[in-house]
Amino acid sequence: EITAHVHPDGQDTWTVISGEAEYYQGGGKVAHLKAGDIAIAKPGQVHGALNTSPVPF
Repeated sequence: EITAHVHPDGQDTWTVISGEAEYYQGGGKVAHLKAGDIAIAKPGQVHGALNTSPVPF
């Protein structure tokens, strides 16, 4: 689990290499991520993830 957090001064870009996760985007939005997906959190956007697969995320 990557607890919800924020980067006030910079963008955070995640590239999913393996596994699957529920990606929390702030404001109650959740996206399902899998290997090959990219998620971008803009500066100040709350985000985090919970691994939903048996392999590392």
